[in-house]
Amino acid sequence: MDGETPAFPIKRPKPAPPLMPGDSPFKLAFREFGAQIREITDEMARAHHHAPRAEWIGELEKTTIYLVHRSFSWAVLFASLWAFRIAKRHGSPGRVGRVVLGIVLAQMALGVIMSWIHLYAWVQVLHVGLASVLLAFVWLWLFGAWRPAAKA
Repeated sequence: MDGETPAFPIKRPKPAPPLMPGDSPFKLAFREFGAQIREITDEMARAHHHAPRAEWIGELEKTTIYLVHRSFSWAVLFASLWAFRIAKRHGSPGRVGRVVLGIVLAQMALGVIMSWIHLYAWVQVLHVGLASVLLAFVWLWLFGAWRPAAKA
C-alpha cells in the first residue's frame, strides 16, 4: 500500500486563517481589566457613601488599571478589525463575525459614553453584560473558523 494512491481520494479542507488565536487572549485579558474596573467603581461608590457619581468619578480616571483598560480597548478594536478583514479575505466572516465586530464597536461607544459623557449605571451594566456576550461569540467564531465551509 505504500506509495499507492488511495481508492477514495481524501479532500482535506483548506487550513483556516489564523483568525482568532491572537484575538482571544486580547479579549480574555480585557474582560479581566473590566472586572477590576467594576470592582474599583463599586469600592469608590461605597467609600463616597453613595454620593452622585459626578462628584467622585474623576478619581477613577487616575487609576492605572482604568488607563490600561481604556488604552487596551484600541488594541481589541484593531485585532477585531484585523480578524474580520482576514475572514473576509478567505470567504466571509459570517454572521458571527459581524456580531463580534458589532459588539466591539458597541463596547467602544459605551466606553466613550462612560468616559466622556457620564458614568450612567445602566450603561455600565450594559457594558459589562455585552463583554460576556462578546466572549461567547468570539469562542463561537473561533470554533467555526476551523470548520470546513459548507459547499452550496
